[in-house]
Amino acid sequence: MVHGIYFKTKPKNRWQLFSIAISPEAAVKEVNDCKLQISSQGNDKAEVAVQIFETIFYIPEYMNDLINQPILYN
Repeated sequence: MVHGIYFKTKPKNRWQLFSIAISPEAAVKEVNDCKLQISSQGNDKAEVAVQIFETIFYIPEYMNDLINQPILYN
């Protein structure tokens, strides 16, 4: 499973790909890094979410709708 970390700065914007992580541990680290980077740029109300994909072959850079999926550990 591949974890895509997305962020959205305004409520009406689309979700933009920030990073890709292979393991759940790396996904948690990337989510925290994304929040820190966005808040340091002055976007305190930005949202960060994780989308899980089966393969790495099709991970879109932008998404209109995103369901924040919990990160599952084995």
